[in-house]
Amino acid sequence: MKTFFLTIIMVAASFSANAQQIISGSFSALRDVKAINVEVDWSVVSIAGMTVPDWINLRQAEQMEYDAQKEYETELKPAANEFVKTANERLMKQNCYLTKDASKEFTLVIRPRNIDRKGYQTLDCAIVKTAGSEPVVAFTIEGNGGRFGSMANLWGDGFKSSGKKFAKLFLSKRK
Repeated sequence: MKTFFLTIIMVAASFSANAQQIISGSFSALRDVKAINVEVDWSVVSIAGMTVPDWINLRQAEQMEYDAQKEYETELKPAANEFVKTANERLMKQNCYLTKDASKEFTLVIRPRNIDRKGYQTLDCAIVKTAGSEPVVAFTIEGNGGRFGSMANLWGDGFKSSGKKFAKLFLSKRK
């Protein structure tokens, strides 16, 4: 029985370890960085496996009384702010933070690749020198969505999860 539980724990640990994958580069160049600018690039996102226009059309057909385009722009996209808020809760304990200030030396570019209705998401991320475009480090984060609530709330849950995973990855790898 103990072997069974140890196996389950090891499998779960391997899944969570794969939730953040470094594609290229290293966080070590960011060792002394205190503040990082944040930009969210929505240009490649798919929602529930659909392009944004296709998803908006489907969402509009499902809820005709609702303005799906407005929901996307004013409720769903702003849920990405939860990433920054949650990451900062952990980063600030280590005298570091994310901000929306383009004068910072480095910028974290977050590109949501896919987000499902429940907020589960895959984010392609890169930290670049603000004055350039070559990534210092590129990585992927997979955030866990939620179970109950509005779609905006579930997306917020997903971005909270991603922000938490980012902070953990950043703090552990920049040493």
